[in-house]
Amino acid sequence: MGIGSTLLVTSFMLSFAHFGVPLSIPILIVVGLILGIARSKSGGLLLPMIIHFFHNLLVISIEQLSF
Repeated sequence: MGIGSTLLVTSFMLSFAHFGVPLSIPILIVVGLILGIARSKSGGLLLPMIIHFFHNLLVISIEQLSF
C-alpha cells in the first residue's frame, strides 16, 4: 500500500479503537489523518505525540466545561 492508503486504513482503525462515542468517529478519522501526516512528514514520533497531547487537553477541557 502507498502512504495515502496506509493513512486512511490506520485512521479508520484509530477511530474504531476509540469507539466510546460513535458520533466522534468522523472527528477521530481526521485526527488520525493529521497524526499520520505529522508522523510521515516529520519522520519521528515527537510531533504526533505533541499534537495528540494537545488534542487530549482540548477534549478534556471541553468535557470539564460541559459539567
